[in-house]
Amino acid sequence: LGAGADVVLALPEAQVGFAGSRVRPPETPEAYTAEAKFEWGQADAVVAPAELGAKLERWLRLLTARSSAAAPPPSALRATPLPSTGWEAVQAARSPSRARATEYLDAYFDWREDISGDRAGGVDPGVACGFGWRDGRTIAYAAQC
Repeated sequence: LGAGADVVLALPEAQVGFAGSRVRPPETPEAYTAEAKFEWGQADAVVAPAELGAKLERWLRLLTARSSAAAPPPSALRATPLPSTGWEAVQAARSPSRARATEYLDAYFDWREDISGDRAGGVDPGVACGFGWRDGRTIAYAAQC
């Protein structure tokens, strides 16, 4: 998460990039909007102008905090009995009542900011990545949703 990192925040309805009419794809006139860049994984968030200052403050806190101490591992959210068979293990893993990544992230961090997309046009809804704040330190996360 750290090598070549950036955080891209965009304002709603902003034009992001430009291409003349001869090279712009006619079937996607929205291609150069902030919302499209977010949808295509080229921006992390679309932020209302009134919220931009607070959002920048949070990102600056996350990205400038220094800590060399190891982060504590997350705790289990629900106690479950050990499965006695392989099939029981599969059923438990697929159970709709099983804790999901967002529950763990919300329980673990005081607050967090997500990053989105691969900057090449892809967004994977099955993965949550970002940086969270816990006990005065920044911790990067990548979680399967």
